[in-house]
Amino acid sequence: MENDINESKDKFLEELTRIIGYYGVEHFCICGTIKDKFFGQVGTGGETATDFVMSVVNAGRLWQHARTSIRSFLDGFERGGTG
Repeated sequence: MENDINESKDKFLEELTRIIGYYGVEHFCICGTIKDKFFGQVGTGGETATDFVMSVVNAGRLWQHARTSIRSFLDGFERGGTG
């Protein structure tokens, strides 16, 4: 099973590399789970201190997006909706 997870992660990261190259994405961060195993990846777009800081800032932005989405869902749920 661990081999399957690693293969899935490797395939995902290969596809991610292709996509970010195609679109010219810099300073990204992504995290997720595959079969309950956490993984994460950060891309800097370069090797300067600014590149690393921008990637960290985007990790914070990712957290902000998640927080906003969760809050929106809970607000809808509390009002009797589904989110």
